[in-house]
Amino acid sequence: MNFMKKIIFFIVAIIFQLLIIELTLGLFFHFHRDYDAEMWKYSRDIKINVDDARSHIHRESASSYLMGVDLKTNSFGFRNHEISKNSSKDVYRVIAIGDSFTLGWGVEEASAYPQKLESLLKQKCNNIEVINAGIGNYNLEQIGKYVEKNLLSLNPSALIYGFYWNDAEPTQKEPSSWIVKNSYLALFLRKVQMRLFYYRTTENNFLNYYSKTFQDDSWIRFSEAASHLIRLTKEHNIPLYVLLLPELRTRGEKKVTDVYAKVEKLFRVNNVPVTNLQDQLPGELAAYWVDSTDPHPNAKAQKIFSESAVGFWKNCP
Repeated sequence: MNFMKKIIFFIVAIIFQLLIIELTLGLFFHFHRDYDAEMWKYSRDIKINVDDARSHIHRESASSYLMGVDLKTNSFGFRNHEISKNSSKDVYRVIAIGDSFTLGWGVEEASAYPQKLESLLKQKCNNIEVINAGIGNYNLEQIGKYVEKNLLSLNPSALIYGFYWNDAEPTQKEPSSWIVKNSYLALFLRKVQMRLFYYRTTENNFLNYYSKTFQDDSWIRFSEAASHLIRLTKEHNIPLYVLLLPELRTRGEKKVTDVYAKVEKLFRVNNVPVTNLQDQLPGELAAYWVDSTDPHPNAKAQKIFSESAVGFWKNCP
């Protein structure tokens, strides 16, 4: 009996200590901005898993405070003001597709390049709307499937794809376990695992990792995803424009410029207009980061993106 009491006491003590650790980590990540924790919250609060090639989509009418800004979605799951399903015949509807760079991670909604692009285009033409359909952690395969299943029904007049050079990564599966999605301790252990056994290895630094995703079988999959997107837009008579959004951690690095040149050529040979912004931002690249630990584009960079994208429309459509 005494032995059983000791076992029970031991189990209760462990549970109590885990709860204390969970509470402590929760308080720490609440008051200390951490990129991995903010992305974890994004997955928990905004994303929902789906059982197809998209892997995940945004929840409808969701909200969370992430990287110092409010991130809210409308009834379509877009980080955008509310829209109607069918636009007026007089309205030229542009839908911006892409990952967290298009979503506007870490900047106010109005500062993301799709919203800034709409403001700039409306200076020339009033009958234009630009919808921000960016979803964080999407690759090009997911983007194409999202266009097919979610966006074609909105009758877009044009699509603008904001490419970033992680768009050839394998599809990331969002966690389905309740504990992994909600436990700060699980988040912390995951961070430790990645730092000790992944990021510290030379072959897995971001330059080598991303450049490898544009080689061999991975490049074939990316090319097929690009062909799928191009075919979709042509079949539905929707102009496609591509904006190559820059890597903000290094300038003039051959592994980066080679990838951007390769992707630019892929779209241009299919008669898709492309604007390549790699190495086009003046000054120190760190001045364009949303945070000293997060090289996502800040409002200053997003503004430059929108000004470059305006060039796709020389005249009112």
